[in-house]
Amino acid sequence: DLDKEQIKELVTFLNDKNPVVKVEALGIILQYSAKTEHRKLFEGTDLMKLVLRLHSDEVFFASLISYSNILPAYTERAISVLINFTQDEYFRKQIVELKGATRIIETLTDHVLKYDYLSKTVSYSWS
Repeated sequence: DLDKEQIKELVTFLNDKNPVVKVEALGIILQYSAKTEHRKLFEGTDLMKLVLRLHSDEVFFASLISYSNILPAYTERAISVLINFTQDEYFRKQIVELKGATRIIETLTDHVLKYDYLSKTVSYSWS
């Protein structure tokens, strides 16, 4: 198990320039997000701010496109981390203060979901 100092260091990897490092860090964070006692270790870090920032980071999305094999892993991990951390009031408050829902919806509509008005269907696109 990681201790509080190691958790703080892990969170800093979400600032790394390499998208693969960010995705791997999200994977480890996701493993630690299932239990309340593990989520408490992240209190006092910038985790929510950094995960939400990744959703609106144009450069990060552009770099993910060049690593198309990790794009699904990133999306699944980032959303799962946010969902798991909403189980705790501490993190729910942070997400609300950071306007997390609005930021995620804007990202989805800007980068991912495309609605076809003729066929009334939604498609996914990473362009």
